[in-house]
Amino acid sequence: MKRECLSWWILGIGLLTAAPAAAVPAVGEGPCKEGAQCASGTCVEVNGDSYCSKVCGGCPSGMYCDGNLFGHLGLKVCLKGRATQPVQPRTPPTLPCQSDGECESGLVCAELNGARACTRPCATDAACKMPKMPGMAVDFFECAVEPGRDRKVCLPKVACQRQPMSCVKLDATSLTETARGIHEFAKEVERGMPGMEDPAGSVVTPKPAAAAPKKKSPKAMDPARFAKLLQQVKAADFADEKTLVLKTAAKRNHFDCSQLARMVAAMEFGDEKISAVQIMAPRLVDPDNAHEVLAEFEFAAEKRKAAEILDEL
Repeated sequence: MKRECLSWWILGIGLLTAAPAAAVPAVGEGPCKEGAQCASGTCVEVNGDSYCSKVCGGCPSGMYCDGNLFGHLGLKVCLKGRATQPVQPRTPPTLPCQSDGECESGLVCAELNGARACTRPCATDAACKMPKMPGMAVDFFECAVEPGRDRKVCLPKVACQRQPMSCVKLDATSLTETARGIHEFAKEVERGMPGMEDPAGSVVTPKPAAAAPKKKSPKAMDPARFAKLLQQVKAADFADEKTLVLKTAAKRNHFDCSQLARMVAAMEFGDEKISAVQIMAPRLVDPDNAHEVLAEFEFAAEKRKAAEILDEL
């Protein structure tokens, strides 16, 4: 056999026996050790299971949008399972990474005990607090100095790594109590409106129309009633519940900027803060004090969005 033919024969055998290139895991596939291994750039590790994920915005079949597990990072990501049966964390969930560039905007890649994960820069423990989940409260993270670096980030508590369940508190009645509280508050706000039922079950009869009184400038919601409204919003576990409470209250009440600022501060996520501004801003009695509201936003993009809403008043 000629040398040229032999060379091509050897090359052909090599191509036939070479292993195919590994496919990049898609969302929902795994395992993965860092975001760079995923087509989406995001790898999650929850309860020992690692797989590729993505920031919410159309989750694939078999996954749902979760805003709790990585709530301390301000992220909503696609997780395996169903929203009606959310993941119950047994260990601190992580977003594995190798460099800051693999993390979402505003997050950094930090190290703890040899493992690296995307996390949030912080100044106090409050920035690392995870939102409430149905029937449980989770307190896995604290604001601490990253080992070997001169910066503070949200890291899993040492005690939680040793005994994860010591940082999980179960409360089977919380969801039921929240739903009941929202229903009772809605009834209180609507009470007395013509055509609505009062607590005794009788229909309120509208009073005869009187001469239109001189229009008065609206007053902000009574401080005691606003404190109760704020408490109801904080008790709600889901964004839809918070929105329902606010919209119901805004139908019959006005607010001042200090009240709106307190409401924004009570919200856990940026989209919830913006939603509060959208609902309450049209009912402000002192829009000239809007700067009080903007001071409660941490991120520039959210602050600009809130400013746009307030500028339209």
